[in-house]
Amino acid sequence: MNTDLQGQAGAKEVPGHAPDQFVAGPLPVWWMVSVILVVILAGLLFGFDQGIISGALLGIQKEFRLGALALEIVTSWVTLGALFGSLVGGSVADRFGRKWALILAAILFVIGALVEAFTPGVPILVVGRLLVGLGVGVAAVAAPLYAAELAPANQRGRFISSYQLAITIGIFAAYFVDEALAGAQGWRWMLGLSVVPGVSSCSLPSFPRQNPLVGWSRRAVSRMRGEP
Repeated sequence: MNTDLQGQAGAKEVPGHAPDQFVAGPLPVWWMVSVILVVILAGLLFGFDQGIISGALLGIQKEFRLGALALEIVTSWVTLGALFGSLVGGSVADRFGRKWALILAAILFVIGALVEAFTPGVPILVVGRLLVGLGVGVAAVAAPLYAAELAPANQRGRFISSYQLAITIGIFAAYFVDEALAGAQGWRWMLGLSVVPGVSSCSLPSFPRQNPLVGWSRRAVSRMRGEP
């Protein structure tokens, strides 16, 4: 059976609303702004961490005297971490909710960025890159789900696509940061700047979790609309 049909079949009716309008009711503007900002921050972090390494590699190579293979490992382990993060991200989001999955991703971003910024050597730097990659993978799964479940039906595509747009903007912004911080120790600042949006994205609006197979309950919709 189609998932949408399952969700409609199991959804609980909300008084005063048609059966197909469980999430179509009016929601507070501040709520929608908070949701899209969180999604955009997650995308910016993803793009920033993908783009910032291009400027940081020169400083890393000079400080640690790395060869070509070591540079490839430092660069690629974010992608390796993202692979494993995306594999477990869906399970984490289903078990603990989209909010806590995104908070986990933000914590991984922050810890990974701090490890990268204060690393004493290449092995620790690679661990930091792996942690950042895990955060990227979890966020890549949880952020679109978070947006899809909280966005009004007529704006859902816009909310989800804002994540992809934010990734591109993050990559673009990373190149300007690379240029501004170019220098002997500038690479540490480049990699450590992920802490700022990472901490900001921990402040997620609380929301009643939606189970696609059950639908919005009366209590969940009442909470989102600020009703007692």
